[in-house]
Amino acid sequence: MRSIAEHRRQIAALGITARSRPVELSAAMGAVLGDAVRTSGPLPAFDVSAVDGFAVRHDDLRVDAELSVPGTCVAGPIATAISGSPGQAVQIMTGAPVPPGADTVVPVEGTSGFVEDFATARVRIRTSPKRGANIRARASDIGADEIILPKGTTLSHNHIGALSALGLTRVQIRSCLRVAVVPTGNELVRPGTPLRPGQIHESNAPMIVADLQRCGAEVRREDVVGDDVESLRATLGRCADWADLIVTTGGVSAGTEDVVRSALGGGYAEFVSVAMKPGKPQGAGHFDGVPIISLPGNPVAAFVSYEMFVRPFVRGALGCDTVDRPTCEVVLDSPTIAGRPGMMQFRLGRRHGSRVVVSGSASSGSISSMASSDCLVVVGEGGLAHGSAATVWMTGVG
Repeated sequence: MRSIAEHRRQIAALGITARSRPVELSAAMGAVLGDAVRTSGPLPAFDVSAVDGFAVRHDDLRVDAELSVPGTCVAGPIATAISGSPGQAVQIMTGAPVPPGADTVVPVEGTSGFVEDFATARVRIRTSPKRGANIRARASDIGADEIILPKGTTLSHNHIGALSALGLTRVQIRSCLRVAVVPTGNELVRPGTPLRPGQIHESNAPMIVADLQRCGAEVRREDVVGDDVESLRATLGRCADWADLIVTTGGVSAGTEDVVRSALGGGYAEFVSVAMKPGKPQGAGHFDGVPIISLPGNPVAAFVSYEMFVRPFVRGALGCDTVDRPTCEVVLDSPTIAGRPGMMQFRLGRRHGSRVVVSGSASSGSISSMASSDCLVVVGEGGLAHGSAATVWMTGVG
């Protein structure tokens, strides 16, 4: 028999965490980077003019020098190259690539002005800036293979712009924890489906999904899987392609029809008895590399097991400050609850100020107890006497 603490350590060792996933940059606003973004090349990728003016060789500059203008250079592919001959200037616009051979840009304000007829055009230079002036040099902003945004950055619109400038269309983001919930059992049908003899409405998945969503997880609720091993394995395979965690309900006892135990036997998961009631049969392991937690199928047992073995670890993976429900000390205002040697009990209850009343029966399938409760009453192996102090988990809080 495994203790609750031991089984919680086993769950913690599964490594429940949200995987990084690629998304289109257009859909990444507000997301958190799952990986650092590195540049594939430098920015700028070439020398760029920072002003409108004339690209020249610095060696040709002197005040009142006249230079011939062979053409113009605008943003886009380089159309005109300065020849090796001295005395030339290329008319250039802001953002245009500096043509080969030029090493300085003279602003148009420091010249006689732009020209239109390049066949005979000349420009007079009225200033002599320093070599390299008004040029944004290649790699002056970002070098090749530099980290431009570190892992964990929450992407804002300015980041989207920067990443677009790098030519990126997709990024790896730290997605919300994805949890797939798989209910099992031949007797189960979805709520809203008319019941036939022997059928009951499936309640575990809606209950678990509702709280997982409140915690902040992204949840996929699968249809009920009957007691068929191959069907269950196929469903789990689909879930493993999407999810960071799979939670199953039902089929974990030692009966001949307990499909989860049958499907996950042989190394996928370990099935054990935990010293608690309800919720004694439990399972945990991996399916196709994805952590899987298997809970019993009776509604109260599934509820208590979820609170003990699923919710805290989901909240931890989501980065929540607190993982367990808040607890408080109250007085038991119900008849004495007998203890069970070596067993921790949890009874559904409702708190009334400083007192707590146990809800309904101790049956693990008691729906009336579920409906009327807002806490779990912790009962140690020595039992809990009427009027004594009791610790309760406030399941309606946090």
